[in-house]
Amino acid sequence: MSNFVIINGFDRSGTSAISRTLASHHEIELIMQPFNSGFIKERMYEVFSEQDEESEAHRFFKALENNRLENDIIKSHWHLKYSTTHQFIPGKLHLIKTTINHFAQRWMKDCFPSIDVWGIWREPKDIVSSIIRNGFFGQWYSNGINQIATTLEEVPFLRDHYLTFAKELETDVQKTAFLIAVRTHFFLEYLDSDKLLVYEDFKNDPSHLTKFKNFYGQESLNFKEIAKIDLNITGHSMLKNTGYKFSAIELDFMEKIFVPIRKLKAQKFGI
Repeated sequence: MSNFVIINGFDRSGTSAISRTLASHHEIELIMQPFNSGFIKERMYEVFSEQDEESEAHRFFKALENNRLENDIIKSHWHLKYSTTHQFIPGKLHLIKTTINHFAQRWMKDCFPSIDVWGIWREPKDIVSSIIRNGFFGQWYSNGINQIATTLEEVPFLRDHYLTFAKELETDVQKTAFLIAVRTHFFLEYLDSDKLLVYEDFKNDPSHLTKFKNFYGQESLNFKEIAKIDLNITGHSMLKNTGYKFSAIELDFMEKIFVPIRKLKAQKFGI
């Protein structure tokens, strides 16, 4: 089993707060957003299926399987600025935090099963609210709708659930909700049923993260004190989220488009 573990969630779902709280444990190191530039970022809206074993993707993940970190492949400034280490440290669990690996999940699971992947769930309407309130749609997703169109057509279960919604995308709220629903659905479809953390549960009681700690047999740690610190990196803290006033049409749109991922979460993860 690799000593590198990936934790993935949508932007503004609590990935920074949860991963940095976990990294307060003396047995855990944090690798921050190494995929934000490079081979995953470039194809983040495609179903990743890299078959070239000489590619950067295979080389990077093969190194992780063998407890090595190929820094020459990482082009993300987030890794340089926020990671707690830039190399493998024997005896430590290395947590790779990412927000863009949704469509790479099946490929990672099939090709590199020794690398565990955990997911983070946050109420999707609150994710939309945070993204819009912070003005992130234009910065992060301006090309997302066009880029995801081919994937929507090629993946039957995504096409069945979301193709009709693609015709209703008029506002940034609707477009953001659409991207959240489609990307999250694919990711959850291929995520192990025992590896989902819930942001709301963490917010209410940081001991929710003992689920992760216990899975790897790590020593006890009270996460409550570290969780009081604002560990957010970009935008305004979600703990201070005052919400966003959606229109009636936007609320109705979100109510409908999030039904499939809510059902999947309940059926597969028992949450």
